[in-house]
Amino acid sequence: MENQRNEPNAVVLGGSLAGLLAARVLSRHCAKVTLIERDRYPSQPAPRNGVPQARHVHVILLRGLRILESLFPGFAAEVESMGGLMLDSADDFHWLTPGGLSPRFRSRVPFAAISRPAIDWIVQRRVRSLANVEIVESTDVTGLVRSGGRGVDGVTIRRRGGSGAECIAASLIVDASGRGSHTPEWLAGMGLEIPKATAVDGHFGYASRLYRRMPSQHAAWRAAYSQAAPPHVNRLGLAFPIEGDRWMVTLGGGGADYPPVREDHFMDFARSLPNPEIYNLIRTALPLGPIHGARSQGNRWVHYERVRMPEGLAVMGDAVCSFNPVYGQGMTMAGIGAELLEACCARGSFAGFQKSLAKAAEPAWTLATSEDYRYPGVTGDPAGAAAKLMHRYLDRVIARSCADPEVRRTLLEVFHMVRRPESLFRPSMFWKAARQRVPGTAAAAAAAAAQPELEAWAATRIGW
Repeated sequence: MENQRNEPNAVVLGGSLAGLLAARVLSRHCAKVTLIERDRYPSQPAPRNGVPQARHVHVILLRGLRILESLFPGFAAEVESMGGLMLDSADDFHWLTPGGLSPRFRSRVPFAAISRPAIDWIVQRRVRSLANVEIVESTDVTGLVRSGGRGVDGVTIRRRGGSGAECIAASLIVDASGRGSHTPEWLAGMGLEIPKATAVDGHFGYASRLYRRMPSQHAAWRAAYSQAAPPHVNRLGLAFPIEGDRWMVTLGGGGADYPPVREDHFMDFARSLPNPEIYNLIRTALPLGPIHGARSQGNRWVHYERVRMPEGLAVMGDAVCSFNPVYGQGMTMAGIGAELLEACCARGSFAGFQKSLAKAAEPAWTLATSEDYRYPGVTGDPAGAAAKLMHRYLDRVIARSCADPEVRRTLLEVFHMVRRPESLFRPSMFWKAARQRVPGTAAAAAAAAAQPELEAWAATRIGW
């Protein structure tokens, strides 16, 4: 049932991907949806201030791609019509992992290779076409309206260049305004508990540049990845084909080993990567613009699931849980949040949304933070013994995956969030991985010494 007269009005705070997906979902259940965005959207696919990572490599994981296709039928076809590519995560990559070179085979686990501005452009146009959605740009949300009941009644806004504050009435409000969300202070102003936050920061930095992509260039592979292996190799590099016959090349470093934006130093950083394909590509390719740098703000989880929320208020996207962008989880988690929002709308209540979202975010959070704990100088909540055992086990899974396509496919499906991490502890996986030697004499000796403890720990996870 869509857009009946007795259905509520809704407001979405923030017009990045999470907000646009929320507006799409709410449009199916509400009479009117108002999306409020601080920026003004560009008139063509282009980076904007509200998406600071837009100049770097972005990937849509398989689960996220499926969600986008369900919300916007024909999304994948539009990606390809704009010049984006669908890449097989195994067959199309020259991917050097910490355990060796990934095997090439048809995994049927696709990446959508396209720039972030193009993704936002496709989704924004689709949302604008919805008759009951209004997008209000260049406008700040200044507070929530609550007239004394248990729920919310709307928001107050101030338009840039406007004469004063306005009120938009709504009984459903979704905050998708990112890390800069003001919901904690608004809850405090209502006399409600402020959610605590958990943070883990591996101190990552990025530098990216666009290059011309020639049809005959590197026919042996379509994308290249030099994966970091902290704490010994803290640098990474990716070369992705994107629309407009371009390469987007992103270099990254954790443990405060930030890649430079000066051209000669950028080239030196690329030359230092264990996978030489990144450097070999850019030393002969034609640059199409300057080098853009950025610093990650780390992983942060605001625990709304632990506090009482006003009725009709939900928080999603980076406003709840944000990740080190190197793992590519952010857009897919925005899609998962939209799926959960759809379920809440279908039953007529946001009650339980934050707990459901927290449960869905936990696997992604565990994978991202457990990897970031490997970097020197990581700050935030300390890693426990379980994280160290997880590192030892995953090292073996990765090493095994370089010789076993079935293990590699499972690992890729976990990475793409179509399988839960528990899949890595299935008996068939465990017995392959637990006794796998990891590359390097010192690493192999350490693995052998840890074998009894690792087997006892990993065995408790079989059958999760």
